[in-house]
Amino acid sequence: MRKLLTFLIALAAITPASADTVTSTFDFGPAYPERIAFLMLTCKTCHGARSVIVNGVELKRDVTSGGAEVAEIWSGPLPDGSGALDVTFNGDYPLADADVGAGAANNPPEPRPISRVISTLTGQREYAIDAKDGDVVLSVSSGGDTFATSTEPPWHEVEFGHLRSAAWNIRRDSALTISGPSSVSVVAVYR
Repeated sequence: MRKLLTFLIALAAITPASADTVTSTFDFGPAYPERIAFLMLTCKTCHGARSVIVNGVELKRDVTSGGAEVAEIWSGPLPDGSGALDVTFNGDYPLADADVGAGAANNPPEPRPISRVISTLTGQREYAIDAKDGDVVLSVSSGGDTFATSTEPPWHEVEFGHLRSAAWNIRRDSALTISGPSSVSVVAVYR
């Protein structure tokens, strides 16, 4: 069984378009002691999120790129809660044009649990990554085409609004080259 249980299902905002706080729900799958939640956000004018809270747990922003037009990856432990969980995004600017994807890893962990972000890259069109067996690699961009790789195709890709995201479950130690669709691309490697 691979590490990613669910991944990158677009969330629909359910608050007014001009709000700087957006709430929604997302099913991160069954509870698991070492489950990690991931949230990806892109927007053209919102300057990113100030905080992201899932089921009462505040996530950490692992990587961000851009100014008003931004791409971000957030993550944090999410051991409790099954089914649709509350997700709250807070920003200093209206989040009207934000597109968000979400997912979770580690159900069950193979070959080991994901415990931390080990590398982040921003603002390039191509990324060279020294990936190890069991790593999870996430890439997010605002606009442009889909991602391309030199070694293996993404395990999952999504295009929603101006969010472009891809995920790789690394199955062997390898050099992974990712071509990003725009200059606000961000990449995070979790091990």
